[in-house]
Amino acid sequence: MIPIPLWLSDPKFLIGLFGLYLGFQRFRAKKGIEVSGEYTITGSRACQDWYISRVDLENQKDRAVTIYALYLKLGRACYVTIRDFSDQPLVLKAFESYSEEYGPLEFYMSNSNRLSIDSALKDDKIEKSMYISTASGKCKLKNPAKRWSPLTEASRNSCTVIAHPVRGFYKGKSFGSEAKYLIELVREEGENCFLVVHSYDYKIVQFKDFQLTQDSLQSTEKLQQFLDNLLEDGAIDAKSAVAHSLDIWRKENLNFYHPYGRIDVPTPNWFEFFVVDRFRTLRAIRRTARSIRKQTQEIKKQKLQQTSISTLKSEEIEPD
Repeated sequence: MIPIPLWLSDPKFLIGLFGLYLGFQRFRAKKGIEVSGEYTITGSRACQDWYISRVDLENQKDRAVTIYALYLKLGRACYVTIRDFSDQPLVLKAFESYSEEYGPLEFYMSNSNRLSIDSALKDDKIEKSMYISTASGKCKLKNPAKRWSPLTEASRNSCTVIAHPVRGFYKGKSFGSEAKYLIELVREEGENCFLVVHSYDYKIVQFKDFQLTQDSLQSTEKLQQFLDNLLEDGAIDAKSAVAHSLDIWRKENLNFYHPYGRIDVPTPNWFEFFVVDRFRTLRAIRRTARSIRKQTQEIKKQKLQQTSISTLKSEEIEPD
């Protein structure tokens, strides 16, 4: 049996060693700059070029970092400016996160020259790195931990459904699908108050100052007339009251959703999910890839025909 040294069995030594470890970790958290970041590249019909649509930054040190500019490096010789904070530098506090989204653009330029960086952005073989400009100089961002998303599973199996909640908002006030009207009250102090009205509210005592009637809920005009009468009688402590129809709001804002009712969520068994639906997904992916190849070939043929036609026309125009 190997004897254990006395200094290893001393609790004071072990406590001191643990304290030394904690002190080193705290020193490591304070020293230097360590920021992780990721970006999202998007192609849109709103513009010709692919662009960076979202950036997420996270300060992984126990000290603040001042950022003056954010860049994406493509290969060895191209820096794409994502955001310039020169006018108002971005200060990331200790362990703070920052996210920002960007819309479509007109084009990329350098020295008054218009650039095309689509091929570099979409080429996985070209190395891409994010850099920030700080008071300490150039700093390369670390790649963050991979975040899980159900989109990955949905792309592998068409049976996977991602249900997104859709909520209605009016001036920051949310209401449910059963709400029929929204009453906007303007108080004497100038503050706005919103009351959600349902089609069955005439059956119960919903509000303290007044009781709705069945006739007042027949239309927006009748509800507005009912509110005007309450204001004249002084039953409502407000300067004005406006009735908004949520059915009209839904027609204007939710008309692009599927109009044919609800669809039940699929609940496949093991064989259907891992075998049948997986086979259907692979077959659909192959069909899509085949159609894309055909479209690409047709576009190339059209370009070659246009080039040959333009060449023949130029030869006919040239004098003998």
